[in-house]
Amino acid sequence: MRRCLLACFLFVIGGLLAGPTVSAVAQDTLTIQGQLVVGSLDGSPIPSGLSVELQMVSVRDGLLQTQSIPTNADGTFTFVNVPRFGPEIFYTVSAVYAGLRQSTPPFSADDVDEQGTIELRLYETTDQLSKLEIAQATTQIDFTDLQQVGLKILLELQVFNLGDRIPYFANEVDPTRLVTFHFELPVGAYNIAPEGASGAQRFIIQEGVIPVIYDTQPIFPGWPTPHVIRLSYFLPYEGSAIIDQIFPVSVRNFSVWVPENEIQVTGDLFERTDDQQPEGSRLTYHVYQQKSPLPANENLKFTVAGVPERAATAKSENERGGSALVALLGVLSSLIIGGAVGYWLWVSRRKSALALMDDLSQNDKGTS
Repeated sequence: MRRCLLACFLFVIGGLLAGPTVSAVAQDTLTIQGQLVVGSLDGSPIPSGLSVELQMVSVRDGLLQTQSIPTNADGTFTFVNVPRFGPEIFYTVSAVYAGLRQSTPPFSADDVDEQGTIELRLYETTDQLSKLEIAQATTQIDFTDLQQVGLKILLELQVFNLGDRIPYFANEVDPTRLVTFHFELPVGAYNIAPEGASGAQRFIIQEGVIPVIYDTQPIFPGWPTPHVIRLSYFLPYEGSAIIDQIFPVSVRNFSVWVPENEIQVTGDLFERTDDQQPEGSRLTYHVYQQKSPLPANENLKFTVAGVPERAATAKSENERGGSALVALLGVLSSLIIGGAVGYWLWVSRRKSALALMDDLSQNDKGTS
């Protein structure tokens, strides 16, 4: 339902702001020149002749084409006669280094014209998370199915890597897969469902009294957009619930969204801010914002109490999906664009390309 709503939303806005849909037909060709650079301090030298792969990804159609070439002795590479696509098509360059396929952020043909040389920075791996930071997070609480299943909670984390290494380490659940990040959910969380087409492959879930989520998608240093983790889960609820979880990294800008009807959020870490009514929703939400940064490995804790009025529990399936989606989109867009709608659309397309890249890479980690 949410994917359908998002597709319709982007289609309508894209039609209004971007004109006719750009087809995946090359208009010309271009040359993409690039350079491999060691991004980690004291990183191992890049092997001569390392294979570099160019991918062309359509937000609408998925992977269109790939090309592979070896690098020169100095780490440079040149792709010639590359199909030149319009703004709906993104390119990425990747290579395997330190046992992990590493990629540039998606870029467009116009970016090639402006930058000249595309730089692919390659990083060593680490088993430490100390250089990661949750820069923004949102918890949205849905009381719609309260009597049947309890609270439904949507959680979104936006993570940045501020260091010069990529976390990549073993986990207790599946020794055959290395992971890049982990965090706990509150005690008693159940029916955990990562969102996105690749969610089931991307995440490893350690069930238990305190569930643990492991992410397998690399968190690259220096990327212009956040590494997004989005999932939903349920919690038992009998008039109140304590939500208490520990993150292994520092947390900033954590907000809690609850319907206005008789619901209160209390906790030393949070303060009430302006109410929000997401576009397309009949509900107004109270928003509680984190007052100060929380260091790594400390409890992020708050209490939700109260029983919503009947109106809050009578939403239709369409309303539930729409309100949850729009609220999270609103939070995300406020971080990235500051109100510039046209730029938001462009970023949305680029984020869609990132999601497609993730789907395509799930079976490609550590292979050339």
